[in-house]
Amino acid sequence: MRYAEEAAERQKENSNDTQANLANPAYKKYVRDRATEQDTLDRRHMGFPVPVIVLGVNPAGHHVGIHLLEEVLATRQSLSEERQLYIPMMGMADGQGSFSPHERMEYTVAVASGLTNAAIQMVIEEMPRGHHMQGSGYKDTREVVTFAGQRECIVFDTNEDQRARAKFLPGMLKAGESGYYGVIFGQRPESHMKMLTKAFGDRLLVADVRVPGSAANSGSVGRIKAQRLLQQSLDWYIQRPAIKEELAKLEEGKAAGFTPLRRKDVRHNQEAAANGGGCPCGCSSDDVAKHMSGIMSMCFMDPKNAVRKLALGDFQMAVAMGNIFCGAQPGDDVRVVTHFTDEGLMPVLFDQLEKAVEEGHYGRLYGLLICAGNMCIFQDDGGQGDLLRREMLKRGLAAYLTIGRASKDANVRTAATHTVTTLREGFDLWHRNCTACGKLEEVVDTYQLCAACKARVYCGRDCQKRHWKEGHKAECKKLAAL
Repeated sequence: MRYAEEAAERQKENSNDTQANLANPAYKKYVRDRATEQDTLDRRHMGFPVPVIVLGVNPAGHHVGIHLLEEVLATRQSLSEERQLYIPMMGMADGQGSFSPHERMEYTVAVASGLTNAAIQMVIEEMPRGHHMQGSGYKDTREVVTFAGQRECIVFDTNEDQRARAKFLPGMLKAGESGYYGVIFGQRPESHMKMLTKAFGDRLLVADVRVPGSAANSGSVGRIKAQRLLQQSLDWYIQRPAIKEELAKLEEGKAAGFTPLRRKDVRHNQEAAANGGGCPCGCSSDDVAKHMSGIMSMCFMDPKNAVRKLALGDFQMAVAMGNIFCGAQPGDDVRVVTHFTDEGLMPVLFDQLEKAVEEGHYGRLYGLLICAGNMCIFQDDGGQGDLLRREMLKRGLAAYLTIGRASKDANVRTAATHTVTTLREGFDLWHRNCTACGKLEEVVDTYQLCAACKARVYCGRDCQKRHWKEGHKAECKKLAAL
């Protein structure tokens, strides 16, 4: 049995009653607060993401793990305003269980949200009361890191007891093997330090959180340690070579007028491929199908809310709508599409397409092209479908499909190519406009593409040279990397 399957089985065995473990009234309040927060949560513009996993969140010792969670919540706004950083909490564990976001999230979606503030606050309140995370998430710390971890995240070990540190050592070693950053403090056995140093290399920080004697009896030792731990970790993290390089690229992007996000990395693609198109945490295709089926039902029953969620950046809404359009029966397809366009889908769709390209967001671009493509394919006798297709092309669909066909992501390329083939062979509507002058292409696929990015089309050399000076020079590398 694969490791992911074994983990899923253990999770199933340990997930009997989270509500009982975390006290019913508190849990019910948490569920309400989480639902409200998830509807409005959008931290994409708070700054550079520093994904974090905290191991050892328990009431032992000075509660450093709990105080670290408090510090993350307390400094969200100031970090964003003063340092252009924000900390998405990817997961936390107490040795008996864990909390982490939905494992199906890809990198850019996960770090744009992370655990809700409601979830973090619930843990802060319930842990000192003797409650724990048993029955929630993963008990094994290796599994916590494997499934909650994201590219370039920091994994903190906040345990103060040596026995607890030994229990969490496998999780820390897994973090090092995964290429993450590690932060520890306090004295460790020499054998443990050798293993940690070997796993992390220069990606390990041994923080100095010692508290002066004058403050040792103040009752706030844990809080002071947590503050120092977070401050030192952020100062150290942004000076790591890989992070400095990404921050420099981000500044270059801002200077050029766009703000690209870090996209999902090669590891995510490899994991997705290994799971046969499923999710990296090993969820079965049946689980994924059930998940999407639920979203589709919600979309169809409440199109206004679905369009609103899409406007907030929830690209799963686009995939669900695209599946609904594709599955509509002949004769009903016009009614189904207008079910959503009447709620303002068209402008929202193209607004999100523009943002997806600006931010280099693979997953969102894929979902949006699925939605747009399946809006184009239905036949109708009254001409409504033709009017819709022409309106979408007028809004710039051909330009986004051209970008999609040149994407390095296979799913994006497939979605775009399928729609182009349908428009060209099914409706004779595949004609592009010159990016520079807007002249319509008279003969299909005769305009020349930019040789570097293959995402912009030109009617001639003069237009290409002019557009290069007018703005394409600044965007070409970004489009080539999409």
